[in-house]
Amino acid sequence: MNLEEEVKKVNWSNSSDVIDFYESHKLFFNNTDSINDEKTISAVISIMYHYANSLFLKNHFNRVYPVIDKAKKLLNKVPRGSNDYSTLYENLLFLEARTLNNHKLYRKAKPLFEELVVHDPDNISYREWYLNNKISMYDIYFYTSLSIGVSLILIDIVFAFLHPIPIDLGLIGLGFIGVLYFVYKLFVRRVKSKLVT
Repeated sequence: MNLEEEVKKVNWSNSSDVIDFYESHKLFFNNTDSINDEKTISAVISIMYHYANSLFLKNHFNRVYPVIDKAKKLLNKVPRGSNDYSTLYENLLFLEARTLNNHKLYRKAKPLFEELVVHDPDNISYREWYLNNKISMYDIYFYTSLSIGVSLILIDIVFAFLHPIPIDLGLIGLGFIGVLYFVYKLFVRRVKSKLVT
């Protein structure tokens, strides 16, 4: 059975099937530089995308990047104005952005999500991932600030036993946490409201 016939038998919605198929033909997919036929190149990139996406779905994030890089390199052989180029580029970009996001590389993912949202502002998945990525970027500031409030409460408890101080740091810490929580929730609500506008 040749590769073309095997491709037709793969269940592309089953991640394990896709991974098994790709990895049983790894020699072919590792040596695609000599392919010049546009239709074949597009088909190969599509298979690479499905393989990388299957790895993503199985949480094998580190293995996704090399496949995306290889597919993007091969994509340079597809004419930029073609439908194939646009679809494949968009699929690879979205997968790369999601993988970066899941690796907590929010700043690297941000411009990729922005490009996708600009390209297709009506795509709810693009907007949802972009906004969640944006919220995650600011989570670190929230948790750092939260630790300041908790530290004030702990210092107040320690000093209450050792040497009472005239300032109620515990109350200040609680107030700080309350304000911080309110501001953060306001920020999240404002960002998520952009999903429906």
